[in-house]
Amino acid sequence: MRSYVAIIASKNTKMKILLLSVILLISSKILGQVGINTEIPKATLDVTGNPTIATKLDGIIAPRITGEQLRLKTYTIDQTGAIVYVTSAAIAPLDNQVIMVSLAGYYYFDGIKWVLMSKEPWKIAGTTEEAYENTQNIYQTGNVGIREANPASALSIVNDNQNDNYDDIAIETYSNGSQTPAFVYKSFAGTKASPANLANNAFLGSLYFRGYANNASNTLSAILSKYKGNGTTLLSNLEFYTSNQTATADPKMILDEKGYLGVNELNPKSTLSVNGSISVPFRVITGSTTLTSSDYAIYCAGIPTGGLVITLPDPTTCNGRMYKITIGRIRELGGGATFSTTVISPQLTATNNIYDLMANFSSDGGPTGNADSMTIISDGANWYHISK
Repeated sequence: MRSYVAIIASKNTKMKILLLSVILLISSKILGQVGINTEIPKATLDVTGNPTIATKLDGIIAPRITGEQLRLKTYTIDQTGAIVYVTSAAIAPLDNQVIMVSLAGYYYFDGIKWVLMSKEPWKIAGTTEEAYENTQNIYQTGNVGIREANPASALSIVNDNQNDNYDDIAIETYSNGSQTPAFVYKSFAGTKASPANLANNAFLGSLYFRGYANNASNTLSAILSKYKGNGTTLLSNLEFYTSNQTATADPKMILDEKGYLGVNELNPKSTLSVNGSISVPFRVITGSTTLTSSDYAIYCAGIPTGGLVITLPDPTTCNGRMYKITIGRIRELGGGATFSTTVISPQLTATNNIYDLMANFSSDGGPTGNADSMTIISDGANWYHISK
């Protein structure tokens, strides 16, 4: 048999009688349901408010207690699920059952400790109010960990032996904008409230590549950008480091504020400055061939049957491209060695005859030996013979 108890509050005397009835029913271990302001309770305890009566304040108030008062009590597993409202946080050190009681709010007992009921850590941008919609701009002041319980950085992502997608960052953009997507680094001196101009050599941003080697995590490569001005000029550089270099060492390559690129050269004086040896593409041919963007130095030895034709790319498609061409036994080839198109040479009508072009740069009126070389370059319209 199931019993129901209804508490309908109208007069104090009637309330006391009904409350007494509830107590008697409970003490008699009768399985019942209690309704407050309802005659037909739908659960063990069913409380109905008075939403249409402004003078009656609806609600249920849990026991109110301070964190320090709660510290003095010892709850057991029998109190699992108990609810209290903590009016002020417990005082440090937080330990034992109040180890998580660091804020005011509703707490429930999980059988071991008091746990704050769901409280939004994210705040609405520009306020201290908790976010409540997924369309709001939000922030928080702590570090964020993704699969990382103790993030030591503002954002820490850990992939612990999972597939490659677990630590990827993907940006997918559908836009007619000309500068999206983008990573933007912003660097200021001073404070957010009072920003100041940067000093020379201040860091603008950096990318560090670390790897576990020699039983430790080490910086193996890096790309840095530094401010190279006086606080008002808009000048910067890019520095490239490899093989366990740090920002205190000299970079392996630098693109300076003038646009000069230095390889093993800290102060490049030209568009390209290389402190060391240089390697260029080199190809040996034995007959006719077509030059491409992958070629530079070409060497042809011997006399191919039927002559030799070197096909050049359209000069309008490769402005500034250079080729260095050496042909052995050029005297024997003579007119049998040609380009696919004419080449302009000093004091000589444009021709495609390689022997004539080489002879034009020789002191004796012809190639100086059984082998000679020439350098040609495109100006975006024609090919020019510029040197031996």
